[in-house]
Amino acid sequence: MKHKQSILLIVLVIVAVILLLLLFTKSDQGSIITQMYDNNNDKASEETAADTAENKDVFTTEKNEALSVAEKYLSELQKQNYEGVMGLYHNRWFENMSKLETVDFLKNMDDKVGSVGTYVLDSWESKRYAEEVGGRSGFYATLIFTTKRSKFDAKETMILFRGDDEKEYLILSHNIDSKAFEQ
Repeated sequence: MKHKQSILLIVLVIVAVILLLLLFTKSDQGSIITQMYDNNNDKASEETAADTAENKDVFTTEKNEALSVAEKYLSELQKQNYEGVMGLYHNRWFENMSKLETVDFLKNMDDKVGSVGTYVLDSWESKRYAEEVGGRSGFYATLIFTTKRSKFDAKETMILFRGDDEKEYLILSHNIDSKAFEQ
């Protein structure tokens, strides 16, 4: 019996060592630097490779650039200018949905949830992938808005991307969460 307990203890130690190695070994997804801000909690939290003022300035600049694109997008949607927002989508968006399908998607959202009225940025997160992830390195920004639409209120989440070789942020993803979809 004592021999079985010793073997079990050795196996547990080996598993623990393997888990620790996995935790402290560099991930194949590259290094990530993140800054998040939640307006509801009115605080910023950071997980950074190097917590410096320079990183904070970079993330604020990146957030502002992504926010500018998102606000332009929402402004055009307020006018129901669906064709006008096509240039704000990243090419990777169109790998999953054509421009015609995107216009239909936007029209269907307006029919279901209502046209965009006012909006407020609730929270944001910016990530910098310093090494290639899925073939792309650059900044990803996630922006979450509370929007007042003509039929229902909504939480709208946009993920924008600016690759290291690109000049501006463009939309990769746009999700609308609303009670309109519960009916």
